[in-house]
Amino acid sequence: MQKNRIKKALTIGCTALMIAAGSIHPGITALAAEAAGAATVTGDLTTDWWNGFVNEDGTTYTYIEKGIEVSKFQNLDGDIDWQAAKADGLDFVMIRLAYGTTEDPYFYENLKGAQAAGIKVGVYLCSTAQNLEQTKAETELTLRMLQGCTLQYPVAYDVEVNSMLAGGATADDMTAMIDYYCKAVAGAGYTPIIYANKTWLTKHMNLSQLPYDVWYASYPKDKVYRPVSGARTTIWQSSEKGTVNGIKGYVTTEFSVFTYGGNNGVTHGNASSMQASSMQASAMQTGAVQTAGTSILAGVGETTASAENASSADGVVISSYGPVRGTDETQQSVMGATSTPVTETGSVSVVVPETAALNDARTGTTS
Repeated sequence: MQKNRIKKALTIGCTALMIAAGSIHPGITALAAEAAGAATVTGDLTTDWWNGFVNEDGTTYTYIEKGIEVSKFQNLDGDIDWQAAKADGLDFVMIRLAYGTTEDPYFYENLKGAQAAGIKVGVYLCSTAQNLEQTKAETELTLRMLQGCTLQYPVAYDVEVNSMLAGGATADDMTAMIDYYCKAVAGAGYTPIIYANKTWLTKHMNLSQLPYDVWYASYPKDKVYRPVSGARTTIWQSSEKGTVNGIKGYVTTEFSVFTYGGNNGVTHGNASSMQASSMQASAMQTGAVQTAGTSILAGVGETTASAENASSADGVVISSYGPVRGTDETQQSVMGATSTPVTETGSVSVVVPETAALNDARTGTTS
């Protein structure tokens, strides 16, 4: 036993020296540390949700642009000072366009205000569709509301509301619904992206059949980024406890590793211009398509109530994989949809382009 203790002590000491000297590649640092009996990797566990995140190997998580998402709930808390938000380092914002087929009443006001301040804008529709016909109605609404709008960031199909599965939709059904929406968005000249958490990405769709960027929702308390296998994540929604000057209350913290709409000359999270270029080059080598500052990658997202859900101190239900949105009790803090009943509409006709149209998608234009 004495020999074993000495051997373990030597192993820990040698491993620490090798890591410090750079002899061990960062990719195996965490494994080496675990083998030596070191503690589990965690980030900086402060209440600053803009900083302190790490990768699974213990290296610093880096990103290029800093963002948030907003819906009517931020407006109801008070007027948004977009100039102050920009001065606080905000690069982009994902603005809610609608909940199902119910328009967000502050969509155009937020779009105009953010862009006037020099903040890049993307949008999202929080889906409540239970079948393809309802997805077609949401698609028609999206294209109508975006007529004449210029965007720098993607148009997101937000799939997370549990009631979407109430009609018995299978993973194949959801895949067809997501694909329909994203193809139509791409055909209109915008970049599609799928918002979801791990449950939806892995259980409620066929990720390999959806060649789109992923806006991934995951709120790890230990601040460790754990990507979903097969998902080409370009935006990570890492928490709902961020704060930004000019906006009252909490906001989501969004980290983008892709310079949608072109480089704004600013980097965050210790990501240098060289690292940013490397990230994009890596994406291109693994199947990404880039045109006019736009990325079309493979991926999807998630959010579902489960036994793993827990209530935070303020009563907001949060999945271990991301937010659970769509109910009154969660919406005041989680910037998703309202629980306003969605008016069902009949079948609509939307021209869906061939898959090749995805490769011609470009940010900032309309059909």
